[in-house]
Amino acid sequence: ERAQRERLEDITRIKTNFLSIVSHDLRTPLTSILLYAEMLKEQLDTMSDEDRRHFIGIISDECTRLSHLVDDLLEVQRHESDRVTFNLKPLDLAEVVAACARLFEPLAEGKSMKLSVQCPPSLPVVEADADKIAQSLNNLISNALKYTPTGGTVSVMAEARDKEVLIRVADNGPGIPRDKWDQ
Repeated sequence: ERAQRERLEDITRIKTNFLSIVSHDLRTPLTSILLYAEMLKEQLDTMSDEDRRHFIGIISDECTRLSHLVDDLLEVQRHESDRVTFNLKPLDLAEVVAACARLFEPLAEGKSMKLSVQCPPSLPVVEADADKIAQSLNNLISNALKYTPTGGTVSVMAEARDKEVLIRVADNGPGIPRDKWDQ
C-alpha cells in the first residue's frame, strides 16, 4: 500500500512537471502572437506595407509553431513518455538563431533592453530538429528578457567547437536560484 502511494505521488509529480513545461512552451508563441497582433492593431494605419507583411509573417510562423507544439503533445499522449521522436535534418543554426532573436526584438525594445546576437554565418550545418532547437532557444530568450530588468542586456551567442556547435543565452538579470537548477 505504501509503495503504491509513493508510485502515485511520483506520477502526480511527473504530471505536474509536465503540465508546467507544456504551459511554458505554449505561452512563448502565444506571447509573440499577442505582441505582434497588438502592435499591428495599434499601428496599422501608420505602418508600412513591408512592416505589416513582416508582422503577419511572424504571427503566422508562431501559429505554426504553436500547432507543432500541440502535435507534440498529442504524440506524447500516444507514445510512452520515454520515446521522444526527433525530426533530424541538416540545419543551418545561424538562420535559426537569427530568426529566434528577431522574434524578440520588439519585446527587448519595449523594455529598453539590448538584445545582441553573436552568431557567425559560417557555423557548420548540423543534424538537428529545427522545431525543438527553436523551441528551446525561444524559451531561453523569453526567460532572459522576462527576468532581466529594464535597460538590461541579453546576449545570444553561437560558436563552433570541434565537432559541435555551442549556443548560449546570457543576461544580466538575477539568475536562477541554485535550488531551482534541476528544474
